[in-house]
Amino acid sequence: MPRYRTHLESLSDYVLVSQDQPFVEHFLRQPAGQWLYSSVEGLDASLSLESIDCRLPLVEGWVSRRKGLNTLSASRGFKTGAVLAPR
Repeated sequence: MPRYRTHLESLSDYVLVSQDQPFVEHFLRQPAGQWLYSSVEGLDASLSLESIDCRLPLVEGWVSRRKGLNTLSASRGFKTGAVLAPR
């Protein structure tokens, strides 16, 4: 398990986004410290991040990526990096 998932107590959501297909894995920290895994797949799917009150349709990120654009993070008010966080 990556170190930051065990040692960064303020990290509540850990998101992995596929570069090759519209597929996202989401790990949500539970109150006792375990991680709840879920995934979404397909252009009609969306990822809900309740901790920051946000819903991310995969089609927006995938279509932008296929066109060579990186507009999902900017259009949703997020910066990219190891941790998805409000700007």
